[in-house]
Amino acid sequence: NWITDFRPENGNEFIDWTYGLSDISSYLDLFNQVKLPNTFGYENTPKASKSANVVNNEGGFSMLVEGEPFYMKGICYNTGHDWEEGFIPLTRNQIAGDFIKIKAMGANTIRRYEPSIYDWNIFKEAEDKGLKIMYGFWFDPKTDYLKDKDKLAAYEKKVLSNVRKNIDQESIIAWSIGNETWGLLKKHYGQPYLTVLRREYVKFLENLAQKIHKIDPNRPVFSSEEHDNIRLLGAIHDFKNYAPSIDVIGINSYYDENISALDEIFTRTDSNRPYTIT
Repeated sequence: NWITDFRPENGNEFIDWTYGLSDISSYLDLFNQVKLPNTFGYENTPKASKSANVVNNEGGFSMLVEGEPFYMKGICYNTGHDWEEGFIPLTRNQIAGDFIKIKAMGANTIRRYEPSIYDWNIFKEAEDKGLKIMYGFWFDPKTDYLKDKDKLAAYEKKVLSNVRKNIDQESIIAWSIGNETWGLLKKHYGQPYLTVLRREYVKFLENLAQKIHKIDPNRPVFSSEEHDNIRLLGAIHDFKNYAPSIDVIGINSYYDENISALDEIFTRTDSNRPYTIT
């Protein structure tokens, strides 16, 4: 089925696909080139900064809330984020009604991303209805985590200022930084630069987690990623080697077949850190 006249010479056991680049070397200078960090090799894993409220018991991990083990059963609650696009604003009455239903389902926690004008009402209603909050921050997968220092500085300022602002909110039991960003970078960048950006992103999370722990040494820091089959192993690998200060890795996993595989995956790849299904 050869589509050209080319054939390997008699007696050859393989085809030499070596391609000489000398004829195109002059054209390479026309491209913008960036000096990449030495990120493909292993580096020294940074010393972890950990929350005092995630404990490794014999046989498993526990998250402590008010000194007692707490098992999260949660709902992602991001209602009202798009009100400026024509959706109805999120009223306190709606929050109260939603939280009553969430509580009736048997849930005890909501996860909410991004500071907003609704925070005060959400805190008050969560306290009234006996719900806890995982307070999260979303990071754009279009961001260049190697070169866009201004954007990273803006992210850090937003996160740390809100941690300081809300540290006394008793309903908040954890901070969450990033949601599926490691995985979604693939939609905006190609290899080999994608690998560089993913590791720079995880290093950014490590730096942020350490600073959060200095402000709030008690609440754990979470970060969530998608359950994307083989890519999940790459994400766990990067978090293990470059972000040991993330207390808990959240996995957005939706099917019994995937969820049932998580325990074995983490036992093999990162057994010293707990995971949660987010």
